[in-house]
Amino acid sequence: MSPQAKKLFFFWTALGLFVCLLAVLMFGLLSPPFVCSPFCSQVNERPLCLIVHRLGVPLFGYTLAILVVSGLAWGSVTIARATVSLRRHLAGLNRKPLPASPQVFLIPAGSLATAFSVGYFRPKVFITQALWRQLVKEEREGLLLHEAHHAKASDGLMLALLELISRAFFFIPLFSWLKERFREMMEFAADDAALTGGTGKVVLASALLKVAKVSPVTPPLSINPCFEQGLEVRVKRLLGMFPQEGQGTPPYHALFMSLPGVLWAIFPAVFSTLSSPTCTLFN
Repeated sequence: MSPQAKKLFFFWTALGLFVCLLAVLMFGLLSPPFVCSPFCSQVNERPLCLIVHRLGVPLFGYTLAILVVSGLAWGSVTIARATVSLRRHLAGLNRKPLPASPQVFLIPAGSLATAFSVGYFRPKVFITQALWRQLVKEEREGLLLHEAHHAKASDGLMLALLELISRAFFFIPLFSWLKERFREMMEFAADDAALTGGTGKVVLASALLKVAKVSPVTPPLSINPCFEQGLEVRVKRLLGMFPQEGQGTPPYHALFMSLPGVLWAIFPAVFSTLSSPTCTLFN
């Protein structure tokens, strides 16, 4: 499976799980109040039935709903603040569009050498003048093809959605794992797009090494950490020294730690369907 296909797989898996868990949670909260379960037929277990279904279901369901809404608000505010801060910073810079590529802008950023794409629906590519001067023509073309793929594939929007999902269900580590795998495959797919466009593997690896040699990226230009993170792995992959493309299956600890959160999410819905017309709890 190609990195592009894996990237889409991780994205749609995370989005599908998010929608399913949200739907199950809403079903448990909006279903009619539960009366009792078959266990209530035992007289000595009626108090337990009352505690579980009259107290446990609302406590689990509404507590989880509050956490999910809080996570969504937390993620939305974080993304919005970062986006506004970046746009304000870029607006204050003397941006110069490239004559051959109007959607690519050169920006002064001191000695900082980096490139990134910005925007969710109409993304633009930015590259600092320091990096532009360090690269030769072939390296520039490869780097622009890499960033152009990010812009064309709407990677920024998809990554923002995964960030929002992972914040909403922050107590389920599986979502964070899916986001990180998507981030990794996103970079591999952009590298492959540059190679498909005619850039040589050694040329693209050389461009990545030149980015790696500069000083650490500082905010607010660290909005594309994918480009700075994992450069060594990407260079080894381009040079044929890294045959495996990341971890394809979730680690056991992520699955084990995600299980309580998943059970918590489906608990209200499951107990809301265990009804029994023969229950005499309130007779």
